[in-house]
Amino acid sequence: MNASVSVESLEAVKQALKQYDVDINGLARRMQRRANAELDAGQRSLANANAELQKSLSEKNELTQQMAKITQDLSYASGQYQQYYTRVQQLTAEIVNLKNELARAYSELDAMTAQQSREEGNNNSASAAAAMRDQIGRLNQQLANAERERAATDQKRAEFYTRRETLTTQKGVCEEKLRQVQTVIARRQDKVIRMRRAFDQMKRDLQDCVNAARNLEYASAGAANRNINAVQRCINSIEKYLNTSL
Repeated sequence: MNASVSVESLEAVKQALKQYDVDINGLARRMQRRANAELDAGQRSLANANAELQKSLSEKNELTQQMAKITQDLSYASGQYQQYYTRVQQLTAEIVNLKNELARAYSELDAMTAQQSREEGNNNSASAAAAMRDQIGRLNQQLANAERERAATDQKRAEFYTRRETLTTQKGVCEEKLRQVQTVIARRQDKVIRMRRAFDQMKRDLQDCVNAARNLEYASAGAANRNINAVQRCINSIEKYLNTSL
């Protein structure tokens, strides 16, 4: 009776050892699948962080190109404004001189006309007055041309002034955007570096876990098989004893 109980107990132990063997068998494979899943998730997170960084770098490249174009246009507009501004100043001075010459010419013509009225029949006075009238006509024409040119030039000056101010504003906005995106890039670069380090560490740790599971599976499987065989030998001995006793 006691021997029968021992056999039953040993059978229970043997079944437990077999279940343990089943549980431990494939542990490394299951651990590897779990590790692969964790690595895949980590790689996706790292890829997303890299994608965000590349997006910011592309934005910085676009803004840098915009800045170069704005700077070039601003330099041209400033140069043109200065040229037209200088020309307006020159034309203004020229107009002042022409008006002064006209004032003197009119004054001289008035004097010649008065002299001519006193000296009727003096051909020299008449010729001089006629020449002065011609000179006044030329001066008036030059004055009209200078005033038209100044008006057109001043309009161009105003246009390039407006263009220069607009580009200056655009440059300021672009510079601020560049500062902002550079801050974002620095933050995202730091994030990628930290994530890459963490991923590499996780990869090493997971590999250590897989190796440990593989070693445990190998050692435990051997021990379980030895224990099962030992229990089976005990069962066989007890059954042989029972059979012999009977």
